[in-house]
Amino acid sequence: MDQFQLQEGPNDLYKFIDRGDPLERILTEGRLLKSNRHDLGGLCDENGLRNHIHWYRKILEDYDPESRTVLLSMEGSKRVMGNLDIPDRLFSIEELYHKDWMVKLEDHVVH
Repeated sequence: MDQFQLQEGPNDLYKFIDRGDPLERILTEGRLLKSNRHDLGGLCDENGLRNHIHWYRKILEDYDPESRTVLLSMEGSKRVMGNLDIPDRLFSIEELYHKDWMVKLEDHVVH
């Protein structure tokens, strides 16, 4: 089986699902999902403006094609990195499809 490669830039999860790509090679332990949305919950910059933040989830166990689920961490961000190692629950592909997540490379640094 040839190695599935993610691009350096955004990798929209819903596009992989739409195409029927092998999610067991995409949603692997250690990779991060990054929300395509961002909140204005960050700290203020030197001008008093709120920095926006993206939310992340870490894949804690490989995608299970039989149950069509993946174990994800709690939501985390640059401010709450510790959450990325705390299990939340199993998510179905249907749930993730509607959340607009991007798949990041395994070694991607959260910022």
